[in-house]
Amino acid sequence: MTIALKAKDKLGFINRKCEMPPADSPLFEKQQMADSMVVSWILNSISKELVESFLYTTYARELWDELEQHFGESHGPLFYQIKQDMSGFSQGNSSVTVYFTKLKKLWDKLSCLHQYPVCNCGAAKTIANMENEDKLVQFLMGLNESYEHVKNQILLMDAFPSVIRAYSMVLRVEKQRDI
Repeated sequence: MTIALKAKDKLGFINRKCEMPPADSPLFEKQQMADSMVVSWILNSISKELVESFLYTTYARELWDELEQHFGESHGPLFYQIKQDMSGFSQGNSSVTVYFTKLKKLWDKLSCLHQYPVCNCGAAKTIANMENEDKLVQFLMGLNESYEHVKNQILLMDAFPSVIRAYSMVLRVEKQRDI
């Protein structure tokens, strides 16, 4: 739901960045209409059996808060499960593409649980680089032994490539073998 709201530039209605203007403001009616539209979108995304519990919520932010209280859960068990799935994950008999896609899916699930603070100090770039290095090493560790040569080439580079770049390099080796 947050992706849809972000795409329509309406995320502010649920994250408190878009406050309702005073009732006597000329913008009040338009803002109220937009808020009602967001409420409608959220309600339409809820199953029919559950929607009746939330029909009379007035504002999008109130609805969102209620939904979080009802259905929000600790990320601990999910975080643990994803990390556990990743811990012994390896290529096995899969192609490099299948292996990488499954691994990327786990990384994406994990990143949904993390909300990094926004900053302009450069820390975000440092964190992103550290994350890339972790992903790269995990990707390389899970590859079959037949890719030792390309793994060593990647690890001997002066600067680690992005995990996508490394995947591309390994994929080329796999395709070369298939010829």
